[in-house]
Amino acid sequence: MIKNILLSLVVIFIFTAFSNAVDKDKFLMGSIVKSKSWKIDRKNNKEIFKGDVSFKNQYYDLKSDYAEYDHKTKYWDLNGNVYCQRFFQNKTSIELNCERGVFFEEFENAALYKGTNPIKTVYFSNDGRTLSSYCDEVNIDNKTNRIDFKNNFILETQKSHAYSANALYDNNKDIFTLSGSKPVVVGMEKGYNFAIQGDILKFYKDKNDIEVLGRAKGWADISNIKR
Repeated sequence: MIKNILLSLVVIFIFTAFSNAVDKDKFLMGSIVKSKSWKIDRKNNKEIFKGDVSFKNQYYDLKSDYAEYDHKTKYWDLNGNVYCQRFFQNKTSIELNCERGVFFEEFENAALYKGTNPIKTVYFSNDGRTLSSYCDEVNIDNKTNRIDFKNNFILETQKSHAYSANALYDNNKDIFTLSGSKPVVVGMEKGYNFAIQGDILKFYKDKNDIEVLGRAKGWADISNIKR
């Protein structure tokens, strides 16, 4: 039971940043934690999980090659093929892939890092739409309900792709704010051909609206517009 609770803490935190609330009692119902080996390091006050670490119930699915928990610093370290998926009652879900993730319980923040491939996050809506993001590093602050995406950020929808150096997601407003390296958004669908660049781009996740701020410029294909 202790093993189940400890490993579940990191998953609770990571996905609270993407949702309004997490029912911890429901989270623990039907939970199964597995790993090839589980070691308690009493000298250093650590728990170490090695090989095919996994946690799964009806709400969450977590996998990694290695997980370590430091009881003294309240620090989680997940390494190797880190995969997380969170299922919501409204039939939406979020899927995340990265190489490494660390979580500080005391300060309620987490950091995710890329390996050979960038960090990938996919949001699945209940109407079949998907939204994907990619970057090199993610910092999650649960107290402010914000997520900071750093370096080589890409945001993809079925209709458009947006590119910037960095981005900030405010879960309170459901807005991505893209900045750095002159952000640009490009239409990727027939009849939706355009490219707009500005100092700052704002993408409204639920509405799919785009706002361009500061020195905006671009082009749009209006050949299909009836005159």
